Amino acid sequence: MVSFEQTVEMPFEGGILRLYPEEDLLTMFSDNRFDWPQLANINCETELNGNVESPLKLMGALQNGKYKKQQLEFNSSLALAEKFIYERDSVRVTLEQAGFLKVKVENNKFQLAEFKRVQGEADIDIGGQSPLLLGGRLDGKYEDGKIDFDGSIPLRESFQYSRDQVKVTLKAGERLEVTVEKSEFQSVEFEGVQGEADIDVPETNGLKLGGAIDGKYENGLIDFDGSLSLRESFDYSKGPVGFHIPSDCSGSQQNMTVKTDDNELSKLDFSNNCAQVLLDFSSGSLELDGAVVDGNYKGGFFAVKASLNVEETFEFEYEGKQLVIEPGPAFLFLTEQSNPRVVLKTANGTSVVLPIPEAPPIICMDDSDCGCNGELVPCSTFNIETDCTGQYGCQWDTLDPTAPYCGPTDAGVFTECSEISFDQCNSRDNCYTMSCVEGVCQQPLK
Repeated sequence: MVSFEQTVEMPFEGGILRLYPEEDLLTMFSDNRFDWPQLANINCETELNGNVESPLKLMGALQNGKYKKQQLEFNSSLALAEKFIYERDSVRVTLEQAGFLKVKVENNKFQLAEFKRVQGEADIDIGGQSPLLLGGRLDGKYEDGKIDFDGSIPLRESFQYSRDQVKVTLKAGERLEVTVEKSEFQSVEFEGVQGEADIDVPETNGLKLGGAIDGKYENGLIDFDGSLSLRESFDYSKGPVGFHIPSDCSGSQQNMTVKTDDNELSKLDFSNNCAQVLLDFSSGSLELDGAVVDGNYKGGFFAVKASLNVEETFEFEYEGKQLVIEPGPAFLFLTEQSNPRVVLKTANGTSVVLPIPEAPPIICMDDSDCGCNGELVPCSTFNIETDCTGQYGCQWDTLDPTAPYCGPTDAGVFTECSEISFDQCNSRDNCYTMSCVEGVCQQPLK
């Protein structure tokens, strides 16, 4: 036994250990060295250095330790002597004082410090969006100068995400399942989290929703789904038909079931919702009230079945005939896929079919920008067999892709820019979203 009257300092790679023994230590002496085969229940402090704003300082009773042949080992649960701040790359973590960390030193080298349910905060920059600002109990580890943590952690402030067709806000106080590995953000998952979602939908004023959202954010993209309430009305208008779904019906909020994949709306179901429908005829407009029995948007197309009611007698001209629709029930069917049309059938046997005009096909020219349902997109991003002829309603130019064209016409004939003046190109019907500038179609019409 050897008695010590002062602090014993034991440096190791990555830090230093200070022992404050209150009684004699079991000591062995060999090869002109002191060895301590057992270090247990000894008051200590340790300071771990690394790529941090402040060193990791801990204190408590050392356990499971030994010092032999000038090699220190211990594996002890120690308390933070002061707040620990770690910042590297896009991650900043603060662990509050008094939280316990399990520190492991082997072969005279600091290995790692693990923490479980330690009170702290985490700020994560996910690039191009508002940062994730989290606060609560953190589980993780600090190893090789990098930090890992995961768990269900509350938001200190609301998180806002906006990209492409989708804008999502997750509210402060909600818990997110966050994963950070080697100081790099991996993903965040959420289930039943209160928030809001705004989604752009073609031919509409867009979806503005709120409620409990399930989803995941990873690799810069957000996917989510859920049955969400309309914060504002949802309006659709195309060709001769328009429908209006108010945010509430008879005092109750109306819901939409939505699903997004890779920042795009992949599915929308708005069945069993109150609705008003407007049909335009050459001789006037017919307004109907009722409910959407089955409504959905999938693969870029709407399909709607509605049970409606005609309030007043409506006279109109249809296919050269004068028809009358009497007050009473009516059924409406709308499809945008395969012969786009709206069909109205009434109780008195009247049936009308109104075609829904398709958007003119768009020319995608090699290494240029082309319009796709009114938006400019690089042609190089399109897959000729899928995107251009399917989901986006685009048609690839089957003529010489290097030639400048200013079409198409309704008949599918393409006109070279050199054969048409700039003014004509801006005014003639055969030019869609493109204009000729010095013989090249290159900018959208306003």
